[in-house]
Amino acid sequence: MKRVRIPGTDLEVSALCYGLGSFGTSVRGEEADRLYAAYRESGGCFFDTAHCYSFWVEGGLGAGERALGECLRRHGDRAEVVIATKGGHPDAGPGYRRPDRYLAPEVIASDITESLDRLRVDAIDLYYLHRDDPRVPVREILGALNAEIARGRGRHLGASNWPTARIAGANDHAKARGLRGFVASQPQWSLAHSNAEPPKSDPATRFLMDEDVRWHATQEMVFVHGPRVLRHERPGRQGCLRQPHHPRPAGAGTTPRLSARLHARAGRPGPPDVPELPSHPGPGHAESSPSRRGSRSRPGGTHPGAGPLASRVT
Repeated sequence: MKRVRIPGTDLEVSALCYGLGSFGTSVRGEEADRLYAAYRESGGCFFDTAHCYSFWVEGGLGAGERALGECLRRHGDRAEVVIATKGGHPDAGPGYRRPDRYLAPEVIASDITESLDRLRVDAIDLYYLHRDDPRVPVREILGALNAEIARGRGRHLGASNWPTARIAGANDHAKARGLRGFVASQPQWSLAHSNAEPPKSDPATRFLMDEDVRWHATQEMVFVHGPRVLRHERPGRQGCLRQPHHPRPAGAGTTPRLSARLHARAGRPGPPDVPELPSHPGPGHAESSPSRRGSRSRPGGTHPGAGPLASRVT
């Protein structure tokens, strides 16, 4: 599997990233272990989970991080993989009660402590803030995150569902003060124009618009989505685009094709066939998937209005 270096970091990730929303709940125990092994044998090294996974399942809060920690312990390959997790999520109802100021420094610190304990690791390779809170100044947020890096509990930073203006403001602030800024962006993204309104249950969700795509194309950062990462290239610039959430077959945290391969290797029936997206015949593609030496990849196509971007995924 192809590897991609995340600009501004020492992280080289596989072109396909394994999203772990189902780990520890519908996928657990020996089944999780088999899928983990099949993904690693395929060359994958980038895992994506979150502090809140999978609160929507009874008893599932923290299950994804704990299950990944168990796999790392059993396989003994922590040094060979890149771990991305997310914290700083707003209140989500009875299954995930949160403070009103969910990006306060003490909340960020608490989320990181709990994630490290569940994962059984000393540091998180790529730590995303799961949502933005415009009430909190970026200087305060970056101060808290950089304090965690100084403590050795995190290595690099990402923003999930953040407006591009806030990412730009945060990175300008970081550059001016010699701090670590965001090296990855993870909004909701689709190859098609979305005609859906953001879910009322999660108003902090950020859907990528044409102007956001154009902005990301000019940045030295990766643009990532759960199961797959798309790499965009233009003269003098390169980045990655991450795809949005789509309904996935139970147990599939990957693209349908890779999921079928992993299930086959693990000796169990795979998910139902899903039609392939047509590939875009444009120039240059790269697969992306995250790991300490990996990155993610995704289905190809040019987002309408993306200008000179050339994107393909295999």
